[in-house]
Amino acid sequence: MLDEIEAGFEKIASDPKELAAYRAESDEIEAGFAAPIPEWEPLGSINFGARLSMFAYYDPDADIAWFPAGESDDVVSERTADGLRDYDRTSRQLVAIEVWDASTRLPPSILQALPAPGVSNGGTPC
Repeated sequence: MLDEIEAGFEKIASDPKELAAYRAESDEIEAGFAAPIPEWEPLGSINFGARLSMFAYYDPDADIAWFPAGESDDVVSERTADGLRDYDRTSRQLVAIEVWDASTRLPPSILQALPAPGVSNGGTPC
């Protein structure tokens, strides 16, 4: 799954027009949400309530990249060698991947294309 995510973000990051369109679309969708973006929690359950931020991000201070894969109101996290996998507690369906030490695991082009947490994909604070 990480290979597919990597290929998709490399394609977006390599094309300035596509990157601008991605950020514009993300801003438009983000503007439609009334609830704040959930805070990052490294372990345990996360209750996203009525809203799940569906946009990947990269936190350079923590060196963590987060990629959504679905939605859930009740998430349980599984620690892996390279980060976390978040699953819906009931269905066990994967809903997010958190990559630790992202700068050593992902290409710089992907990390540069991702916004920081709490910042919309257009670069403005949420």
